[in-house]
Amino acid sequence: MTEKEIQIALDSMQILADNREHKTEEFAQRCKEIHELTGHKVGMATISAGDYSAIAWDKDGNLIDMRDVATIERKMSLDELASNLTSQKERFEKEFTRAKDKGVKVYLLVENMSFTKLFNGTMPNHPRINKNSVIGAFFTFVTRYRLQPIFCKPDQTARIIVEIMRKELEQHLNPKDGHRYENTSV
Repeated sequence: MTEKEIQIALDSMQILADNREHKTEEFAQRCKEIHELTGHKVGMATISAGDYSAIAWDKDGNLIDMRDVATIERKMSLDELASNLTSQKERFEKEFTRAKDKGVKVYLLVENMSFTKLFNGTMPNHPRINKNSVIGAFFTFVTRYRLQPIFCKPDQTARIIVEIMRKELEQHLNPKDGHRYENTSV
């Protein structure tokens, strides 16, 4: 693709949120921020692994669906992540196994978290969970499922989602490793 064609696709990019993503006031604010950053409203769709992905259109109007390329799994805190890594481990593993089997790159975006919090075991809602179990499970998931962990403040989430998906789309359309976007529509 030419630079102009790539720019057309990037300009058309729409962020998708998984249908199961909680429709809270915080979610509505994040969608508003994403809309302000992209110029497009957030679409709702089924995302088999993760909470966010993107779609775009090429110069001919053909859909470019990034759900099988890259997704973002968002957690609001170490508490939520710890719960997923322990009591909801089986469901969490199935989701990441699906992604890995399809070759989907998954970013694990955790708000209000840092490695300091992880290593200190700062989980007020889960005081009985052993911090070493959470640490072990976290690094097992990161390595086993090739997750890309990102820690941030909640007010950075929308921007990070947009930037990641924009760069993933750009790389998908013009990769440096020789794997190029192919229009498979008939």
